[in-house]
Amino acid sequence: MSDLDEKQYKVMKTPDGSSMAFNSKTPDDLCHLLISLHHTRERVLLIYGDPATGYVWRSATPERGRIGRSCGGSRKIPLLVRTSRSMGGEAVFDDMILEVRQSVGGRVLYKRPGITLHHKKEESLPELPFTD
Repeated sequence: MSDLDEKQYKVMKTPDGSSMAFNSKTPDDLCHLLISLHHTRERVLLIYGDPATGYVWRSATPERGRIGRSCGGSRKIPLLVRTSRSMGGEAVFDDMILEVRQSVGGRVLYKRPGITLHHKKEESLPELPFTD
């Protein structure tokens, strides 16, 4: 394993004695929440965006599911598992999470410190002159 790999990830222990790897830029309190959510299997809503500006990714719709964990490789990363019938899920961009909410009810479980969520307004098309 290269020195570069070690600096990009941090590995945290889970209650069952295993571990989960996160981007080194992910706040520790968010890592602990994701580990907890993995064990409680609570359905959540993840809101992604730019942590420096608070802008929510326009192309990203809120992601709903349960937090799972990858099986292969030397690092087990968090996954978002969409349904109880899913056999896997997609990687969670843990360093880009701005907010975590309960899927039912919408209670905020985590909000990135020091930011306000901003939604970029749709750019309108310029008006074109009508011709007869």
